[in-house]
Amino acid sequence: MGVSVRPEDDIERAAHELGVVEGDPSYAFVMGMRRLIAEHSAEVRAELSEVRGLIEKAKLPIDERLQRQVLWDFIRTYGYHLIRLVNWKAWAVVGLALWLAFAAGYGVRYWTEDGLKFAGIRNDPDVCSRQPDGRTLCRIPIWLEKPSK
Repeated sequence: MGVSVRPEDDIERAAHELGVVEGDPSYAFVMGMRRLIAEHSAEVRAELSEVRGLIEKAKLPIDERLQRQVLWDFIRTYGYHLIRLVNWKAWAVVGLALWLAFAAGYGVRYWTEDGLKFAGIRNDPDVCSRQPDGRTLCRIPIWLEKPSK
C-alpha cells in the first residue's frame, strides 16, 4: 500500500482494507476522522502556499552593492569595538610574554633533562611480534634522544 499525497484517501483505503464498510458502527467515526483530516490538510496546504509566497517575496538579490552596504553598516555599528580589540600594542606584549615563557620553559628542560624527546622522528625500524592468535603486532619507535654534549 503506497502513501498518497492526500492522507484522507489513505484513511478511507485502510478502512476498506480492514473491512469497515457503510453500516458498520465504526464507519461514522472513520469518515468523521477522514473529513477532519481533509479539512486540516487543506488548511496546511494553504498556509504552506502562503509561506512559500512570502519567502519568494523576501528573497533579495545579493549583489556587490548590497555586500558593500552590509560591510559599512557593520563597521559603523561595531567599528569602535573592533578598534579597541585590535589594540596591537597590547596583543604584541601578550604574544611576546607567551613566547618568552615558552622559550624559557623549553630552555630549562633542554639543559636539565638527560634526554629530550622529539615526537615524530623515526629512530629504528618497526618492531613486530607474533600474537598467540596468529596476528602480527608492530610498534613504531618515534622517539629520539637528545644528542649528548
